[in-house]
Amino acid sequence: MHSKAFSRLKRNYLKYGEIVLVGRKPGPKSWNPPCNKIPENVEELVERLAIERPHFGPQSLADALYDNYKITKDQSTVWRIFKRPNPLNYKTPNILLI
Repeated sequence: MHSKAFSRLKRNYLKYGEIVLVGRKPGPKSWNPPCNKIPENVEELVERLAIERPHFGPQSLADALYDNYKITKDQSTVWRIFKRPNPLNYKTPNILLI
């Protein structure tokens, strides 16, 4: 262990106690959401547009999103919304339209 890392660990131990000696889980933290997360309302708008226009592809849906709501999203972002596990699948929607 590097001497600076040891000094930092010792300083934090004296300041915060034994909690600094316990390792933390790797990966995203719940208190720090990703900066590139698409808001849920935009995802819902994209899904609604896809239901209204099932013959549109990602580029056409991105254009319609801008034309109707002035929200600029790239076609790859629209495609990623459909690739996520959710009730709406791009190829075969699981939503029953009555």
